[in-house]
Amino acid sequence: MTSHPLDILRPEEVTLATGIVSQELTKHSLDLKNNLFISIDLIDPPKQAILNNDKNIDRKVIVVTLDTKTKIARESIVSLSTKKILKWSDKHGVHPLIPSEEFEACDRIVKKDPKFIEIMAKKGFTKPELWMIEPWTAGYYGDDSEKGQRLLKTLVFSRLHEEDHGYAHPIEGLSVVFDLANMKILKINDELPHIPTPMQTHNYQEHLWLKQDPKNKMRTNLKPIVITQPEGPSFQVDGNLVKWQNWSFRVQFTTREGLVLQNIHFHNRPIIYRASIAEMTVPYGDPTPVHSSKNVFDLGEYGMGRLTNSLNPNGCDCAGSINHYFDGVMCNSFGQPFVVPRAVCMHEEDDGIAWKHTDWRLQHADVRRNRKLSLSFMATVGNYEYGFFWHLSLDGNIELSVKHTGIVNTFAMDPNNKTLTDENGNHKFATRLNKEGLHAHVHQHIYCARLDMMIDGIKNSVVEVDVLPEMDRKINPRLSAFRPHFKTLKSEKQACRDINLETSRTWEIINPNIRNQVGSNVGYNFHPGSNVRAFAQHDSHLFKRASWLKHHLWVTPYHEEEMYPSGDYPNQSDGASGGPGIAEWIKKDRNVENVDVVLWYTFGITHVVRLEDWPVMPVGLLHGFRMIPSNFFKENPVLDVPASKEQARVNSEKCCNTKSKL
Repeated sequence: MTSHPLDILRPEEVTLATGIVSQELTKHSLDLKNNLFISIDLIDPPKQAILNNDKNIDRKVIVVTLDTKTKIARESIVSLSTKKILKWSDKHGVHPLIPSEEFEACDRIVKKDPKFIEIMAKKGFTKPELWMIEPWTAGYYGDDSEKGQRLLKTLVFSRLHEEDHGYAHPIEGLSVVFDLANMKILKINDELPHIPTPMQTHNYQEHLWLKQDPKNKMRTNLKPIVITQPEGPSFQVDGNLVKWQNWSFRVQFTTREGLVLQNIHFHNRPIIYRASIAEMTVPYGDPTPVHSSKNVFDLGEYGMGRLTNSLNPNGCDCAGSINHYFDGVMCNSFGQPFVVPRAVCMHEEDDGIAWKHTDWRLQHADVRRNRKLSLSFMATVGNYEYGFFWHLSLDGNIELSVKHTGIVNTFAMDPNNKTLTDENGNHKFATRLNKEGLHAHVHQHIYCARLDMMIDGIKNSVVEVDVLPEMDRKINPRLSAFRPHFKTLKSEKQACRDINLETSRTWEIINPNIRNQVGSNVGYNFHPGSNVRAFAQHDSHLFKRASWLKHHLWVTPYHEEEMYPSGDYPNQSDGASGGPGIAEWIKKDRNVENVDVVLWYTFGITHVVRLEDWPVMPVGLLHGFRMIPSNFFKENPVLDVPASKEQARVNSEKCCNTKSKL
């Protein structure tokens, strides 16, 4: 394995950085017992230095700590090469993401609280070991009394037995406001004590599901599908450098983003310098106080990397015949290395037909199979599972697909609140899951992808492509003509764009300095997939905290400090206190033509829950985007894919059923 500045962080480097920062804290007479290590992540080296293969790049990490006594967060830039702190800065008034140890402490302390135990006993729940205290980040909704406090707000559920599906039994109206700085309960809310807890069981584990109903039977007629690669995979891996079928790139992993792809090249030509999901938010539709505050920023408040699953190596999580895994290396709250083994799975998949044509005159058919390299990770955020799948294809396509599974968030309906029900007695904002009043809210999952582009170099432009009907009747007498219209986006404010189904809108990232053999600019076309709008209103606290929801596409000139569209610290931010985000950046209205550009794409789904989504969701909700070469090559880039042995035999026998029936 060769060493490279973009190598995945190593456990010994985490230990080294922790030691250096700990010494600095002690030097400033700061008690180590009061300081949590929130994250330790590699800092991207200067882009040009990487592209120039500079061998003397200082490997640096950013260490975020939190002083629980003074409530001050600190950033330390540490040189792993010189073993020194290069920059030390206090971050007043911000709340870093919440490590899992704080969630666990909240769960543990709440279950031991005498008042909480008393309330649960009155509701008929006397076994704390079965209670599920579900901590959620507090968000910000204009309550100034919460400013300066590091908070969690909980929902409460209870299992009926050790293996029971606890989300089937929400304790409606009961919640806790928890002070993380002092590790104590600030307030217990028991707003709806009259609502009975649904007690019907809804289990999904096989042995429990079979016992639940005598009619439940497992299928017995599924025949095996065997995928093999007897000659091994087509990819090569050197550390975190991957080479596969004209592709080369590096795999990176961060506390906040999880999987990151860096320095992506195709046929030795640069495409993307860095690709990741930079933020996401999950707003719920219910207007009541408890449920309307369910609006998590899973990356900026929790850290998607820290919540990543260790994938099963036996073919359960990854279907490829030969999988390669990359570990995720982070820190725990004590600064010790926290390693997620097999955090990222990589394998090859058949991807259907790459191209085909049947020449009926020659009675000859040609077909080639496509293939894709899949890199994925799965994260569990409380009740929910998110799967992120990056795909690279033989033909140069780049695709991101997001999959949803896990458990929908549930609640018990308040039958006395008539403002929430329609004329038929149904909840306006939720789907009923059983006869006892168990419901699940309508909600959204909205993401922001960050794509640091470099099509054949770092100076690129973004061109909006709209297909419109030809309105000149002299040119278009039959009124059926249409053609593409191209508009180069020149400034940040002009580049705040939205999808348009009526014009089949796409965006083309081009290098305006390089032309192909027919005089066109080389580029990649960005194809948005299915998408949504956020339904919160623009003067809501959600939009103040997540300004990137206002548009589907944003374009900014590259700046090394502009990594997260909601700012560096969105946890409990009012939209300004967590650091400048994308709405603040674009006020400068900087030039984005023929410069080093970054694309930010907002995409997501609206989930109106179905009965089929319970008690565990099938992966039916898919969304993402695709990027395809556009005038990048002189011809079809997969003409060099050989025919299969079976196709060659068919062609030689000319038995392809192509005789014309005309």
